Amino acid sequence: PGSGDRENWHHCESCNCLAPPRAWHCKTCGICILKRDHHCIFTGCCVGHKNHRYFMLYVGYLVIGSFYALAYNLYYLFVIRADIYTQTFYHFHMFTMPILLLRGYAVFMPAIFLMLNLVAVSISACIFLVHFNLVRRSAVFADKDRSKFDLGLYRNLQSTFGTRVNLVWISPFIKSPLPDDGFHWPESGDQ
Repeated sequence: PGSGDRENWHHCESCNCLAPPRAWHCKTCGICILKRDHHCIFTGCCVGHKNHRYFMLYVGYLVIGSFYALAYNLYYLFVIRADIYTQTFYHFHMFTMPILLLRGYAVFMPAIFLMLNLVAVSISACIFLVHFNLVRRSAVFADKDRSKFDLGLYRNLQSTFGTRVNLVWISPFIKSPLPDDGFHWPESGDQ
Protein backbone atom coordinates (compact mmCIF):
# COMPACT_ATOMS: atom_id res chain seq x y z
CA PRO A 1 0.00 0.00 0.00
CA GLY A 2 0.97 3.61 -0.50
CA SER A 3 1.76 5.71 2.55
CA GLY A 4 -1.67 7.39 2.43
CA ASP A 5 -3.54 4.09 2.00
CA ARG A 6 -1.95 2.21 4.89
CA GLU A 7 -4.62 3.21 7.46
CA ASN A 8 -7.36 1.43 5.42
CA TRP A 9 -5.43 -1.83 5.21
CA HIS A 10 -5.64 -4.45 7.94
CA HIS A 11 -3.46 -7.30 9.11
CA CYS A 12 -4.64 -10.83 8.32
CA GLU A 13 -3.68 -13.14 11.16
CA SER A 14 -4.05 -16.30 9.04
CA CYS A 15 -1.90 -15.09 6.11
CA ASN A 16 0.32 -12.94 8.35
CA CYS A 17 0.29 -10.10 5.83
CA LEU A 18 -1.40 -6.79 5.13
CA ALA A 19 -4.75 -7.07 3.36
CA PRO A 20 -6.38 -4.24 1.40
CA PRO A 21 -9.76 -2.79 2.31
CA ARG A 22 -12.70 -5.13 1.58
CA ALA A 23 -10.40 -8.18 1.46
CA TRP A 24 -11.13 -10.99 3.89
CA HIS A 25 -9.57 -14.34 4.58
CA CYS A 26 -11.41 -17.48 3.46
CA LYS A 27 -10.85 -20.45 5.76
CA THR A 28 -11.85 -22.90 3.03
CA CYS A 29 -9.57 -21.49 0.32
CA GLY A 30 -6.81 -20.56 2.78
CA ILE A 31 -6.10 -17.13 1.24
CA CYS A 32 -7.33 -13.54 1.39
CA ILE A 33 -9.80 -12.70 -1.38
CA LEU A 34 -10.18 -9.19 -2.80
CA LYS A 35 -13.70 -7.83 -2.15
CA ARG A 36 -14.70 -11.23 -0.78
CA ASP A 37 -18.46 -11.70 -0.69
CA HIS A 38 -18.73 -15.34 0.40
CA HIS A 39 -17.49 -18.84 -0.25
CA CYS A 40 -20.11 -20.40 -2.51
CA ILE A 41 -21.03 -24.01 -1.76
CA PHE A 42 -22.64 -24.40 -5.20
CA THR A 43 -19.61 -23.32 -7.25
CA GLY A 44 -16.98 -24.45 -4.71
CA CYS A 45 -15.01 -21.20 -4.76
CA CYS A 46 -14.94 -17.75 -3.22
CA VAL A 47 -17.00 -15.03 -4.82
CA GLY A 48 -14.89 -11.90 -4.92
CA HIS A 49 -13.71 -8.98 -7.00
CA LYS A 50 -12.85 -10.82 -10.23
CA ASN A 51 -15.68 -13.38 -10.33
CA HIS A 52 -18.62 -11.62 -8.66
CA ARG A 53 -20.04 -10.82 -12.10
CA TYR A 54 -20.03 -14.48 -13.11
CA PHE A 55 -21.71 -15.52 -9.87
CA MET A 56 -24.47 -12.92 -10.35
CA LEU A 57 -25.00 -14.02 -13.96
CA TYR A 58 -25.07 -17.67 -12.83
CA VAL A 59 -27.79 -16.94 -10.27
CA GLY A 60 -29.70 -14.72 -12.73
CA TYR A 61 -29.66 -17.41 -15.41
CA LEU A 62 -30.71 -19.92 -12.75
CA VAL A 63 -33.79 -17.81 -11.98
CA ILE A 64 -34.64 -17.47 -15.68
CA GLY A 65 -34.15 -21.20 -16.27
CA SER A 66 -36.27 -22.23 -13.31
CA PHE A 67 -39.10 -19.89 -14.39
CA TYR A 68 -38.82 -21.33 -17.90
CA ALA A 69 -39.07 -24.88 -16.54
CA LEU A 70 -42.00 -23.85 -14.34
CA ALA A 71 -43.87 -22.48 -17.36
CA TYR A 72 -43.41 -25.76 -19.26
CA ASN A 73 -44.33 -27.76 -16.18
CA LEU A 74 -47.57 -25.83 -15.74
CA TYR A 75 -48.30 -26.11 -19.48
CA TYR A 76 -47.88 -29.88 -19.30
CA LEU A 77 -50.01 -30.27 -16.18
CA PHE A 78 -52.88 -27.93 -17.01
CA VAL A 79 -53.02 -27.92 -20.82
CA ILE A 80 -51.64 -31.18 -22.19
CA ARG A 81 -52.84 -33.38 -19.30
CA ALA A 82 -55.75 -31.17 -18.22
CA ASP A 83 -58.07 -34.19 -18.10
CA ILE A 84 -56.17 -35.52 -15.06
CA TYR A 85 -54.74 -32.48 -13.32
CA THR A 86 -57.78 -30.18 -13.39
CA GLN A 87 -59.92 -32.58 -11.39
CA THR A 88 -61.05 -31.33 -8.00
CA PHE A 89 -59.78 -34.51 -6.35
CA TYR A 90 -56.28 -33.91 -7.67
CA HIS A 91 -56.16 -30.28 -6.49
CA PHE A 92 -57.32 -31.29 -3.04
CA HIS A 93 -54.63 -33.95 -2.69
CA MET A 94 -51.90 -32.39 -4.82
CA PHE A 95 -49.61 -31.73 -1.86
CA THR A 96 -50.36 -34.94 0.04
CA MET A 97 -47.88 -37.50 -1.23
CA PRO A 98 -49.46 -40.71 0.17
CA ILE A 99 -52.66 -40.16 -1.84
CA LEU A 100 -50.64 -39.51 -4.98
CA LEU A 101 -48.62 -42.66 -4.40
CA LEU A 102 -51.85 -44.65 -4.28
CA ARG A 103 -52.99 -43.14 -7.59
CA GLY A 104 -49.91 -44.40 -9.42
CA TYR A 105 -46.54 -43.37 -10.81
CA ALA A 106 -47.82 -41.50 -13.88
CA VAL A 107 -49.84 -39.09 -11.76
CA PHE A 108 -47.30 -38.82 -8.98
CA MET A 109 -44.15 -37.75 -10.88
CA PRO A 110 -45.41 -34.56 -12.58
CA ALA A 111 -46.64 -33.31 -9.20
CA ILE A 112 -43.23 -34.00 -7.66
CA PHE A 113 -41.54 -32.14 -10.53
CA LEU A 114 -43.93 -29.22 -10.04
CA MET A 115 -43.13 -29.00 -6.33
CA LEU A 116 -39.38 -29.27 -6.97
CA ASN A 117 -39.70 -26.61 -9.62
CA LEU A 118 -41.55 -24.29 -7.23
CA VAL A 119 -38.77 -24.82 -4.67
CA ALA A 120 -36.12 -24.07 -7.32
CA VAL A 121 -37.89 -20.87 -8.38
CA SER A 122 -38.29 -19.73 -4.77
CA ILE A 123 -34.72 -20.44 -3.69
CA SER A 124 -33.04 -19.05 -6.81
CA ALA A 125 -35.18 -15.90 -6.77
CA CYS A 126 -34.40 -15.30 -3.09
CA ILE A 127 -30.66 -15.79 -3.65
CA PHE A 128 -30.72 -13.42 -6.62
CA LEU A 129 -32.68 -10.73 -4.76
CA VAL A 130 -30.39 -10.87 -1.71
CA HIS A 131 -27.22 -10.65 -3.80
CA PHE A 132 -28.58 -8.03 -6.19
CA ASN A 133 -29.52 -5.88 -3.21
CA LEU A 134 -25.92 -6.11 -2.00
CA VAL A 135 -24.56 -5.28 -5.48
CA ARG A 136 -27.00 -2.37 -5.74
CA ARG A 137 -25.48 -0.87 -2.58
CA SER A 138 -21.90 -1.92 -3.47
CA ALA A 139 -21.78 -4.05 -0.35
CA VAL A 140 -20.63 -7.56 0.41
CA PHE A 141 -21.75 -9.92 3.18
CA ALA A 142 -18.88 -8.93 5.45
CA ASP A 143 -19.80 -5.21 5.34
CA LYS A 144 -23.42 -5.36 4.22
CA ASP A 145 -24.59 -2.82 6.80
CA ARG A 146 -22.18 -0.11 5.70
CA SER A 147 -22.80 2.19 2.77
CA LYS A 148 -19.25 3.54 2.75
CA PHE A 149 -18.61 2.39 -0.82
CA ASP A 150 -22.06 3.19 -2.25
CA LEU A 151 -21.45 5.35 -5.35
CA GLY A 152 -24.95 5.26 -6.82
CA LEU A 153 -26.72 2.49 -8.69
CA TYR A 154 -24.93 2.73 -12.04
CA ARG A 155 -21.42 3.02 -10.57
CA ASN A 156 -22.16 0.16 -8.17
CA LEU A 157 -23.29 -2.04 -11.05
CA GLN A 158 -20.12 -1.10 -12.95
CA SER A 159 -18.04 -2.07 -9.93
CA THR A 160 -19.41 -5.62 -10.18
CA PHE A 161 -20.24 -6.10 -13.88
CA GLY A 162 -17.59 -3.87 -15.46
CA THR A 163 -17.70 -0.84 -17.72
CA ARG A 164 -19.96 -2.56 -20.26
CA VAL A 165 -22.67 -3.29 -17.69
CA ASN A 166 -25.42 -2.90 -20.31
CA LEU A 167 -24.08 -5.74 -22.49
CA VAL A 168 -22.67 -8.20 -19.97
CA TRP A 169 -26.16 -9.55 -19.13
CA ILE A 170 -26.35 -11.06 -22.61
CA SER A 171 -23.31 -13.28 -22.15
CA PRO A 172 -20.62 -13.67 -19.50
CA PHE A 173 -18.02 -13.86 -22.31
CA ILE A 174 -18.43 -10.21 -23.33
CA LYS A 175 -15.29 -8.36 -22.24
CA SER A 176 -16.16 -5.78 -19.61
CA PRO A 177 -13.14 -4.48 -17.66
CA LEU A 178 -13.71 -3.64 -14.00
CA PRO A 179 -13.14 0.04 -13.12
CA ASP A 180 -11.44 -0.78 -9.80
CA ASP A 181 -8.19 -2.67 -9.19
CA GLY A 182 -9.39 -4.45 -6.04
CA PHE A 183 -6.90 -2.64 -3.78
CA HIS A 184 -8.19 0.94 -3.84
CA TRP A 185 -11.90 1.65 -3.52
CA PRO A 186 -13.55 5.02 -4.02
CA GLU A 187 -15.77 5.93 -1.10
CA SER A 188 -19.10 7.71 -1.30
CA GLY A 189 -17.62 10.80 0.40
CA ASP A 190 -14.90 11.08 -2.28
CA GLN A 191 -17.31 12.17 -5.03
